[in-house]
Amino acid sequence: MRPDLKTLADPGIDSRVVAAVDSLGGKVTVADVATKAGVDLQIALTNVRDMAYLTDAAIQVSERGDLSYDFGPGAKAKLASASGKVALSQRQKELAPLAMKGLRFAFGL
Repeated sequence: MRPDLKTLADPGIDSRVVAAVDSLGGKVTVADVATKAGVDLQIALTNVRDMAYLTDAAIQVSERGDLSYDFGPGAKAKLASASGKVALSQRQKELAPLAMKGLRFAFGL
């Protein structure tokens, strides 16, 4: 399930989870992140899923059915970049109607 785009401009991802993903080298399971970050498994799942969506992380399924997420190196930097892009996109969507009204007013429509 895709996270709500309204929350992605400020995704609120727990900094302990981000630090755990970085310290584990970028290729993680939710259980590894929960253990390393010292957070509840459900919190780790939600945060890792949102991070994966934002950073386009690769998701792999083992033969046993376990999911692993591959963020690659620099997950924290990728997350910051993606959050900034979403924030900019949301701002553009908010300002577009005002810009259109301004253009109509300027041309007397």
